[in-house]
Amino acid sequence: MSSIHFEVGQVYNRRKGIHGHFGGQMQGGISTPPSGKVIFLFTGESGHRYGYNDEWKDGVFLLYGEG
Repeated sequence: MSSIHFEVGQVYNRRKGIHGHFGGQMQGGISTPPSGKVIFLFTGESGHRYGYNDEWKDGVFLLYGEG
């Protein structure tokens, strides 16, 4: 597998740019690819409609709604 480098602030296509390269669950806010070397967190503005808001707080990223 060739290496991939992510850039802060860059928007990536989840299916092609991430799952196409690493695998892992294609739905939900957390993806754990089979390699076990990375964990991806997916967030967006839609959580506000459901009463939660992913956010940074005191240096920790809080991800809501995954169960």
